Amino acid sequence: MSKFQRINQVILGAAMILAGLIFFLFQDFGYLVIVAILALSLLLTAVQGIIYYINMARFMVGGRTILYKSIIILDLSLVILALTNVPRVYVMIYMIVAYWIAAVLNVYRAMERKKLGFDHWRLKMASAVFNVLIAIICTIFINSLYVCVVVYSFGLIMSGIGRILSGFRKTAIVYVQ
Repeated sequence: MSKFQRINQVILGAAMILAGLIFFLFQDFGYLVIVAILALSLLLTAVQGIIYYINMARFMVGGRTILYKSIIILDLSLVILALTNVPRVYVMIYMIVAYWIAAVLNVYRAMERKKLGFDHWRLKMASAVFNVLIAIICTIFINSLYVCVVVYSFGLIMSGIGRILSGFRKTAIVYVQ
């Protein structure tokens, strides 16, 4: 990781922590901002995927899959953007699904790291357990707007801390001779 990327990670992590604290302190407008952030991030991901398909993926094997996935993500972002007047349960369902997917992916990565003999597999497994606990809490309090905002802000703070730590972590550089 270059110095610019490290600085970028630390700045982005600090911004995520600040945003999480703002959401936690001002919970009244937090729901609308959470919906806007979710919709905007999915919209940007979809547009990026469509541009990638137009520029490069259409010539690749499986390129249409990237296009289809981008269109589905685009539709999902538009649906989430329309959820501001719909019951807040749908945003909680989205968060529950996202935390379960993150937990499954973290378990997979932890098992892969353990199989390869890396030392940091326990951190990934702990992250998976944390994501499962958050998903269970979201399931129990599915109708609570307060829990929705608190869980999202706590997730932002944890992601920000993770980005800052990864910005300061030493990385191995492989030189090809």
